[in-house]
Amino acid sequence: MGGFDLSAFFGQFREETEENVRALTTGLLALESNPGDREAIDTIFRAAHTIKGSARMLGQVDMGRLAHTMESLLSALRSGMLAMNSSINDVLLSSADVLLVLNSQVNEPPPTDPNVDQLVEQLNALAAGETLPAAPATPKAAPIVAPVAEPEPAPAPVVLEQPKSEPVVAKPKPKKSAAAEAPKPVSSTRSTVRVPISRLDRLLNTAGELVVTRQLHLEHVADLEALDKLLTKSERLSQQLSERLTGQRVTFQQRREASELASQLQNLAQSTRNQLRLLTERWSSHSAASEALVDELEAEVMATRLQPVAGLFAPIPRAVRELARSLGKEVNLITEGETTEADRKVIELMADPLVHLVRNALDHGIENPDDRVKAKKPAEATLRLEARSLGGTIEIIISDDGRGIDPAVIRATAIKRGIIEADAAARLRDEEALELIWQPGFSTSAIITDVSGRGVGMDVVRAAVTEVGGRVDVHSVLGQGTTFTLILPITLLTTRVLLFDVAGTTYALPSTACLGGRRVAGGQIQTVEGRPTVRVDERSVSIVALAPLLEQRGPLPQPSDISNLVILGPANRPLALLVDKLVDEREVVVKSLGALLHEQRLCTGAIALPDGRLVLVLNPLAIAARAREWGKPVALPAPTKLQPAKLLVAEDSFTTRELLRSMLQSAGYVVETAINGQDALDKLNHNSYDLLVSDVEMPLLTGFELTRRVRAHERLRQLPIIIITSLARDSDRREGLLAGAQAYIVKSQFDQSNLLETIHQLLGR
Repeated sequence: MGGFDLSAFFGQFREETEENVRALTTGLLALESNPGDREAIDTIFRAAHTIKGSARMLGQVDMGRLAHTMESLLSALRSGMLAMNSSINDVLLSSADVLLVLNSQVNEPPPTDPNVDQLVEQLNALAAGETLPAAPATPKAAPIVAPVAEPEPAPAPVVLEQPKSEPVVAKPKPKKSAAAEAPKPVSSTRSTVRVPISRLDRLLNTAGELVVTRQLHLEHVADLEALDKLLTKSERLSQQLSERLTGQRVTFQQRREASELASQLQNLAQSTRNQLRLLTERWSSHSAASEALVDELEAEVMATRLQPVAGLFAPIPRAVRELARSLGKEVNLITEGETTEADRKVIELMADPLVHLVRNALDHGIENPDDRVKAKKPAEATLRLEARSLGGTIEIIISDDGRGIDPAVIRATAIKRGIIEADAAARLRDEEALELIWQPGFSTSAIITDVSGRGVGMDVVRAAVTEVGGRVDVHSVLGQGTTFTLILPITLLTTRVLLFDVAGTTYALPSTACLGGRRVAGGQIQTVEGRPTVRVDERSVSIVALAPLLEQRGPLPQPSDISNLVILGPANRPLALLVDKLVDEREVVVKSLGALLHEQRLCTGAIALPDGRLVLVLNPLAIAARAREWGKPVALPAPTKLQPAKLLVAEDSFTTRELLRSMLQSAGYVVETAINGQDALDKLNHNSYDLLVSDVEMPLLTGFELTRRVRAHERLRQLPIIIITSLARDSDRREGLLAGAQAYIVKSQFDQSNLLETIHQLLGR
């Protein structure tokens, strides 16, 4: 094609080929249980043909050659010259895997794969009617599970679809086979436009900010209504003044002048009220119209991001087929709710956790056929995968009818692996013991294999779910089976959070991680085994004061008074967090904390309130981990009488400055800020502080110069100084310490607990 730049089409080709390989795999799995399915044969033939043509056009030699050979074999199946069997299906599936690997590497020069020659030879032999050896070699590069999306060097395009008809994904029928049947592929005519995902993400963020401004409009209306009440009060006072003047001993002229002034004042108040009410009506109307437009924009943007979970479910039948075969188990996979939609990012992030839960069910939950028969169960196990939407959330449910989780085994394993002490394990209820499976390093496997036993996975599953603002619950009945429920937000456009106050600072928790908030009287709080508890949905739930978990040193609520509680999930083992005040539940846009606070785990982001305050969004897993010290009574600590230390933070970046201020205030310190080194020096000269936290690269006066000036000052030379900077070279560290700083923290290695501990040591508190 001359000097035409083919590379411009690589991104589109990768996406198209991924869809076609997925159709290939799904169709081949459907043929395994129904070899005569002509529709499935036609679909996979067209997919192979499309891959062959596009690959040849773009000069991807190995892909084109392999797809062409697959097409030849599929043509023989299509014409009836050959009948589908397990050998043919295995080689075709392996070929699809290699196509997927080559597709992820499409480039100039084109990628090659050593498995292509062997597969081409096997495909040609099968097309000629020859029989392959019983166990053909499986290409090493062939993945068991096709990923939902392949990473690309450049931003991948996204397809905005406008289907002519609602797509329908066929539900697999139960069958008596070790393999799991997959849904039949569906094709639909659609008009599309391709835009970079990065551009769509920017649109998403902008729409999210508009959604949040609705709360600001409501607050403006409330402010106008408050002004109207003030005017009413002013009128009453004016009337009272006029009445008092009437009874006073004054001249007629004075009484007339006072009466005229009072009348003018009342007329002015009435005019102001009329104008204010008109303004309130106009603002309310404008706010309602804006809210309707924002709602419409939100719905349209969400629609561009939503995808059916069929793409998330698509790799599962193949994974079940391969793993069931390797484990010698018979499994019937039933999938439901494939058309349920969720945010594209949610679907992508849940791909690995879902596969891990399915593999865990097959390896740990489902018994061998002989054991199932002895337990009076069908030899073939049932694994059910279901998705359903509930309001603003989506539930993905993975359930099996296997052996269930034995709490006694969980306790013994946790003790053996050093996760919990024996006496603490003995005090755990069965439902509490189930929570141990989420601990890092937990595994009941006796040996390490490629399936399990490596001590990773379940904790990663919960962390991934928490990352998108969701939660995962587990329910198990010994001998009957286990169910994992992933409760996820449908969209990441905005996040619903629960706002509350602790020691004068507002914090937030994702609503999906909470089971609600409630106010309880002191008489409803009981002490059980040394722990303050409250009844929540017929369950005794431990109460933990949140302030000390956040290293707050302010006064704490007392259990004898009315207590405000945030009920933190999961549902089978909730925790009641004691807070000062329940503020609100609202939609927000959560912003990243950036590199400075990237490594800490206590907070997952920050939100900006309409009044300009920054609020930290707490990590529910980290809070629960701090609150639950296995086997130890959790009491409400007494208030401390220490006077909070006064700190000065010098930082020219507004975001970093405000985050440091909020974090240090949350820890109980009195914090003032300076916008540069000179501003900090001026404040140090006129005020008294217990410690200075300073950046280095600031205008007017750098952090190093500021430190040297402080050390040269008679009154300030003993002031503790901590430098927090992005300068990580040894020479910079030396310069900071030589200037007189007691601590030097690099932002890329920043950890909240490290900073707080350093301050604690320097202050001697």
